[in-house]
Amino acid sequence: MKKLLSLAGLFAAIYVAAGAETISHLTEDWGAVMVTVASSEPPVTRTINTSKPKWVDSETSRPISGINNIWYSLSNRLAEPRIGGNGDQFEVFFRFPMSNAEFTNATLRVFLSKDKRDMPKKMEVYRVTTADPLPIKKAPGESWTAERMRFSMRPSSEYFTTVKPAEGWVDIDITALAKSWIKDPDSNHGLRFVSTEHRDQWVYLNGPRAEENHPLLVLLK
Repeated sequence: MKKLLSLAGLFAAIYVAAGAETISHLTEDWGAVMVTVASSEPPVTRTINTSKPKWVDSETSRPISGINNIWYSLSNRLAEPRIGGNGDQFEVFFRFPMSNAEFTNATLRVFLSKDKRDMPKKMEVYRVTTADPLPIKKAPGESWTAERMRFSMRPSSEYFTTVKPAEGWVDIDITALAKSWIKDPDSNHGLRFVSTEHRDQWVYLNGPRAEENHPLLVLLK
């Protein structure tokens, strides 16, 4: 983590208004990670080679496979973060290193999009409070990894705020969280994004792997 922070200036930190505003692009190079988990995934005791279920296309009555997120690869869950669901529940976990620059206000800007389906009316943001749900020994400052993240093995979290999803940029005031993370870096386990509506309603988030409009951390002095 310290190495990432020392290199943070190399990764697209933009200084605006004579240093009054610092914008950090939260990319993978900067150490940010965003991953999707889904309640429809199989138990963790199953292997990744579990046979895919047969699903029936209601229009053609032909069985099709692989339309469920259960067997989506890790690369897919990293590349297409989304919340919502269609009876099941999709959530997003997002972790990024905090800059040690002085600030009075911290804003997380995330770019949201939709497909032909509606967005949920609310997007809840939680503060992740534990490094790992299992008693696995970790070094100080080490947190969860995308490879281990599963719905059935989610870290604990506590409610932080609610925002209204809309297409485009959405600002989330994380000043209190950012200051607590600066004070105690080992407590930075990131954020959890959820929706309470799972009736074929979806929100897609541009994550650290996005080609454009990836998340931004805006610090005001």
